[in-house]
Amino acid sequence: RALIERNEALEAADRLKSEFISNISYELRVPLTNIIGFSELLATPAMGPLSDRQRDYVSHIRTSSDTLLAIINDLLDLASIDAGAMELKISKIQLGDVLKAAVLGVRERLQASGLDLKVEIDEAAGAFDGDIQRVTQVIYNLLANAIDYSERDGTVRLDCRAGGGMMAISVTDFGPGVPEEHQETVFQRFEGRGGGTRQRGVGLALSIVKSLVELHGGDVALASAPDKGTTVTARFPLTRPAGARAPGPAGGTPERAAGGRSSAAA
Repeated sequence: RALIERNEALEAADRLKSEFISNISYELRVPLTNIIGFSELLATPAMGPLSDRQRDYVSHIRTSSDTLLAIINDLLDLASIDAGAMELKISKIQLGDVLKAAVLGVRERLQASGLDLKVEIDEAAGAFDGDIQRVTQVIYNLLANAIDYSERDGTVRLDCRAGGGMMAISVTDFGPGVPEEHQETVFQRFEGRGGGTRQRGVGLALSIVKSLVELHGGDVALASAPDKGTTVTARFPLTRPAGARAPGPAGGTPERAAGGRSSAAA
């Protein structure tokens, strides 16, 4: 009886945590959207001329707000997956379309870090089934994660290939790598990669990648070695039934899935 009561208390605490994250994220999103809107308005010629310093300040406000909005959207997406309330809109995706959208989303971050993006696409890699918004979000998060752990003026590599009924999309950074003792936890929420990194996020990028790829019926793998960089590979089925179903909160019994937002869109 004590074990049952303890388990029920833990489940209640987990539900409370998820509800809190979801509610506070919605509350934060409204004023943040206003901040983004006003910063865009200030940058327009109709509001009058800005000095170079003022223009830089407005640009920093917008960049920081976009980053925060991406984090909030990831939290909301994870809360939706936990609740079994995320639905994929399966259609035929052209690989080039999602790659272009994801790369566009990280272009400024690549430039600011002085990083060179090298893209290699296998001739067999073309169209596959998936939710175009969510697949774009996966690639965006993989690229953003690689940028955060890359040395300045270095290289990030994006490789795409099809085979065995799967579309494999790999992103490689040539940073410090992931210590072996941390490789089992990198896909957990709020877990960093460890090691000497140039930037640290809140530990959601790879978690949302894993959740969205598994929602498509695919899988994610990580290969890393100290001082030799890290490769994260997301594999999507080439064909996927329209009635895709989400895994449960702990990767258990699938639940029914419904809409959400893309971090890449932010």
